[in-house]
Amino acid sequence: MVEVFCKRENEIIEWARKSYHDHWDPEEKDEGKGDKNSIKVHKAWQKECLSLPSFECEKKVAKISQKFDVFDSISSTVYELKTSGNNSDHEFYKDLFKVLVHNKNSEQKIKRFIFLTEQKGIKALRRKMPHEIKVMLEQDFSIRLVSLDSDKTGMNAE
Repeated sequence: MVEVFCKRENEIIEWARKSYHDHWDPEEKDEGKGDKNSIKVHKAWQKECLSLPSFECEKKVAKISQKFDVFDSISSTVYELKTSGNNSDHEFYKDLFKVLVHNKNSEQKIKRFIFLTEQKGIKALRRKMPHEIKVMLEQDFSIRLVSLDSDKTGMNAE
């Protein structure tokens, strides 16, 4: 399902895609180089995000020693980026847990969770995420999966 994102969300998504294309090699086999490239992707993306008012990078999750990649305080949207689509479900559920903990412990609730990764990671998540879990979670906040290596605007987690 293709979604329409607001202008700010589109900017954040396009900056993530540009950083991914500029710094990530999906064919890289050397894990150390892959880790360094992933850091480059995150830093380039976060630098762009900081140019917008109300955006914060590495925002602390309420009451635990974890951080969100990018947070928009105006729309209460969290963006989490997993450069490689490998093991995306592990990272997704870790990030989802951060949103749940934050919402339980903060007055400023997250309303939207946008997870960016490679298309293969999105396909794996779609296969593995039970529909009932998505329906239950979306009573409190929306969840969106967005491809880094595709020009599609965005993809719903259904």
